[in-house]
Amino acid sequence: MRRVLFWQYWHKRDYNRLGSALTPPSNSGVLMQIVLRGAAAGYEAEHTARIFYPAAELSQTLPDDTADLVLAVAHRYLLLVLVRQNGTTTWVQQRPPQGDARTQEYALCRMLYTMLCGVTGIRPPWGMMTGVRPVRIIHDLRAEGKTEEKIEQRFLQHFDCTPRRFAMAKSIADLQRPVLERAQPMDCSVYAGIPFCPSRCSYCSFVSRTVGDKSTRALVAPTWTACARSLPLPAPLQTPHTSASKRCISAAAPPPASTRSSCAS
Repeated sequence: MRRVLFWQYWHKRDYNRLGSALTPPSNSGVLMQIVLRGAAAGYEAEHTARIFYPAAELSQTLPDDTADLVLAVAHRYLLLVLVRQNGTTTWVQQRPPQGDARTQEYALCRMLYTMLCGVTGIRPPWGMMTGVRPVRIIHDLRAEGKTEEKIEQRFLQHFDCTPRRFAMAKSIADLQRPVLERAQPMDCSVYAGIPFCPSRCSYCSFVSRTVGDKSTRALVAPTWTACARSLPLPAPLQTPHTSASKRCISAAAPPPASTRSSCAS
């Protein structure tokens, strides 16, 4: 009964505004908008949509009946994802799976990701990864005692990452592993981020800019120079517990243009 009441309530409050989309209207030309409803429809759902529509705007209210939008709804009795683009509306709904909040969130994001892959024809090389560094996931899973086979399954099945991208992330993790295994409790790891890339990885949440215009390219050389000048740690940090030989410095630099979105560390 509660599920029926909710469905009727949502129809009256929101879905009636989308009803006219079932008979495709003309595209309004407005940027794609993301609308989220429910506790499980948060950061991950928003950024799953941004994998396909990076310039989309997050909206607290439903747009008009002609605007393009991505809608994700998470309710106790219903998960629903919908996309309306260029006058065509596609949606999928299912009952929420049993489990905790993270299970519900993943189920919603997986529905949204699968639907948008079909609607857009895009196959993201990093799959549905959002806001994470792939190599860190490998290190964490190894620390938990997961086998290499389980780690590969996590990337290829859970995240839908391509084999090529997983192989690259694993090769970086393998290079870092001996350094991390020699680390002492008081050692520190420094991440030096160079905020320029040929293209932006879909999972990236760092502050960065793609090198696509002359004004941005002009900033690259001065940034490299300043970084090289400041990279050595100042004397106060070079204590007996953090000697130069024990410091692990991880640098994120713009990959060669031929590799495109290959930054995985």
